[in-house]
Amino acid sequence: MTKTLEALETLNNLLNGIDTSKYYDLLSEEEKQLEEEISDLDNGQVLWMGFGMSMEQVEQKIELRKQCLKRIKAWKELL
Repeated sequence: MTKTLEALETLNNLLNGIDTSKYYDLLSEEEKQLEEEISDLDNGQVLWMGFGMSMEQVEQKIELRKQCLKRIKAWKELL
């Protein structure tokens, strides 16, 4: 999620008129990673529960990543 922090910096830089093309690429990479994590978590819920996580914990992890994904998509639209 360190790239997400870089994305937040992008918003600040956008306001200051700095070229943000590199940030768009970083956001795209983070977006792809989050989509993969969501898919992995969703497809491996039983596996995660085998590691001691409850169904609710797995669903919370998925929801958190979905929220981050929505924010990233919104930031990309701003760029």
